[in-house]
Amino acid sequence: MKILGFDTATNWCSIGLIDGESLIGEWTVRCKMTQLTRLVPGIKMLLEAKDIKMSDLACIAVTKGPGSFTGVRLGLVTARTMSQVTAIDLAGVNSLEALVYQLSLKDGITVPLLDARKGEIYAGFYRWKDNKIIQIKESSLYKPADLASEINTLNEPCNFTGHDTGHYRDDITGNLQVPFRWAPDIHGIIRGSSVAFLGREQLMAGHKDSCMSLEPVYIRPPDAKIKKEKL
Repeated sequence: MKILGFDTATNWCSIGLIDGESLIGEWTVRCKMTQLTRLVPGIKMLLEAKDIKMSDLACIAVTKGPGSFTGVRLGLVTARTMSQVTAIDLAGVNSLEALVYQLSLKDGITVPLLDARKGEIYAGFYRWKDNKIIQIKESSLYKPADLASEINTLNEPCNFTGHDTGHYRDDITGNLQVPFRWAPDIHGIIRGSSVAFLGREQLMAGHKDSCMSLEPVYIRPPDAKIKKEKL
């Protein structure tokens, strides 16, 4: 089962290609605000390098947010367009869950973080159980000090992961009352292969998305919507 997975929800563009439980190709590049010019050529390059046609794919997996509004929209529009042209199944993957997949720590809770700008953070709350990711609390938008207070109420050791969130570290950990670890930055970059593997899990569980059902997870309303509501 060959699956293409990609992420453009952050300042990175990552494309992964898997076959069953094996990674067969991946391309990742930091490209702030230039994902539009990188994604489709990157997909084409990776497929050609592995001599794989679109018709060989069983599924296209894509991050659906939270993350950059522009990046999330780009990924979803690309995935929907490819699915409409080829009739390939879709799988929408939560960006925060993809980060947890890359940090399979068995003790305590894992809190993936994404920079939401404006002094706020997208955060999720997960744990690993029986080799599966379990969400223990709804993902939300936090001020750093408020996130620390939320974690303290859970009263468990905490594992943080997330690239480009180091500038919030002191404000979070300075208010923590539980043991914590902060994963190296390399683990906090969402990889296309992780998106593909999570898409595979969804497909094997009998869940798949369509062009109509695949919706973004923004958490915070897009700025354009906020401005419109103020008018």
